[in-house]
Amino acid sequence: MNGRVVILLLLLCGALTTVRAETEGFAYACESGMCFWRRPIVDPPPGWVRDDEAGAHFKFNAFAKKGEDFAAAPAVLYANAVYRRNAAPTLADQIAADKERILKSSPGSKISEAPSTQNADGKRLATFMFTPEKDDEGWETVAYDEEGDYYLRFVLSSQTKQAHDGARAAFEAFVRGYSKTPGKPAR
Repeated sequence: MNGRVVILLLLLCGALTTVRAETEGFAYACESGMCFWRRPIVDPPPGWVRDDEAGAHFKFNAFAKKGEDFAAAPAVLYANAVYRRNAAPTLADQIAADKERILKSSPGSKISEAPSTQNADGKRLATFMFTPEKDDEGWETVAYDEEGDYYLRFVLSSQTKQAHDGARAAFEAFVRGYSKTPGKPAR
């Protein structure tokens, strides 16, 4: 290989590794060959751990309390990135589509705007609570953001209201742990 090409490749690789985006990407083999997904870069709140296996399976950044299995935990946290070109044209439209999807699958659910949740950059995120018709059907609080080519969802999902309410502070810390600016400390 030509010396200039090697130097150019090294410079290009070096430039790529010094840039850190607000999301990280993954590739996997799928029916069409190679597929890709992204997730927001966010650390677990205190007392919670990332579950890489569940995250790879569901295609999001998955967290459960230390010692709990993501699939069976009373409450979990996760964050995912939705590529804008495959989604609604605006964040408001994406939120409306999520609401419609929830109501279609669970017509008795109630959706209410919750107090906004702040990320590490100080940005206030639109936050909604999805309340099931029955107490044991699953509760969710979702904070929405948009960064670059992606809509971001930060989710607290629980099996009961009690588990939901008990994890609400962890959810707020989770969202505060996200920053578009790499290395920025949580507020």
